[in-house]
Amino acid sequence: MAVVTAIANGTIPLGLLGSYCIYKEKLTVWQVAGSLACLAGILILSLSVLGQEEEQPVISIAEVQSTAMRSMVIDATVSMVMLGTRINMAKYCTRILSPLTFLKLNLVTDFACAALIIVLSALGFIRIPL
Repeated sequence: MAVVTAIANGTIPLGLLGSYCIYKEKLTVWQVAGSLACLAGILILSLSVLGQEEEQPVISIAEVQSTAMRSMVIDATVSMVMLGTRINMAKYCTRILSPLTFLKLNLVTDFACAALIIVLSALGFIRIPL
């Protein structure tokens, strides 16, 4: 679980990168150092867990755990990219829209995403264990 938490915290460097590239904001040395430390921690945790797997000819609990860990790492990475994108989009929207309009738009978007997930799971395209 530490790997998933670390990767999910990768939104911090993504938000900083978006601020620099999209909005042309100046970054301080402390912001860059903190972002690099965050990325280094993510890489160290991810690589240390993924490097522990050993090849075995018979399916074992270790192999199942290794496959589950890979899935969690992939899911967490995708979530990190999506959340980082959303943070940058929110920053952009708050600059061009009024606060009330942005809140309404955000609520509608959240509702649409939740409804899509419910419909996809009801149709059997995705499986959500309860």
